Amino acid sequence: MPEQWPKSYLQTFGAFTEDSKSERYASALLDFHRVERGLHLPNPVKVLDLCCGTGLAGKAIQFHLGTVGLESEMTFVDASAQILSSIQSDAKTRTICADVTNMQEVSSESIDVAICRYGFNNLPREHWLQAINETLRVLKPGGIFLLQDHFVPGPVFSALVNEAEQFLARLEGKTNCPFIFSTEALNAVLDEHPLVASRYKDGYGFFVNIWDRLRAKKELLPDFEAAKLQILRFYRDVCLEKYKVLIVDPDEYIHVYNVTYAIVKRS
Repeated sequence: MPEQWPKSYLQTFGAFTEDSKSERYASALLDFHRVERGLHLPNPVKVLDLCCGTGLAGKAIQFHLGTVGLESEMTFVDASAQILSSIQSDAKTRTICADVTNMQEVSSESIDVAICRYGFNNLPREHWLQAINETLRVLKPGGIFLLQDHFVPGPVFSALVNEAEQFLARLEGKTNCPFIFSTEALNAVLDEHPLVASRYKDGYGFFVNIWDRLRAKKELLPDFEAAKLQILRFYRDVCLEKYKVLIVDPDEYIHVYNVTYAIVKRS
């Protein structure tokens, strides 16, 4: 389906398969709340991985909880049954094929820790609040949501990132118009939400080779050279001319950000 990442992309693209730094940031924020802020985690911990893909983010949290002596009961949610098929179910692991805005199979106030890595930025703007509300619905009071994505500061940089992501979505034949908040805008949404007790964030920059991303999406972009020419035109017409942003080596990398939010549900 054109709305889903190909399984091969999730299993081969380095930003997913080699991104141990995002795991450390999520684990550090979880530990900060557990140790310093009094977050109570039962044993076993009920963990929910949203827009899970092949489940790397949820499995990383499961491994980390194990290092502090806590077992986990895992639930992986994704809209693609094909992608979910790579996750093995057992007595303590289940998979649910569902949209993140409507997870009817997940009971209200049943989850201790939810995580989503690079999933919400595939949602159109009008679905963001629905997804946040649905995540808060399934979290227990006092539970924590670790939300990782390419949030960036400021309205201008945010507008550029959104235009780039929407351009790539059209290039890949997706019908959704993806959207990503600036950090300031998401802060305001969370601070005004009646179910959010607190939000902390941390982040880091890293480089992604855009051509590796294209090659990993060969199921969606079989004509690599044609796609490359379109992206180079986007650099010239949008990044340089419209936003006055010079990307020094467009043939090598693009600088992106991982911002990790720790969102605690009000008790």
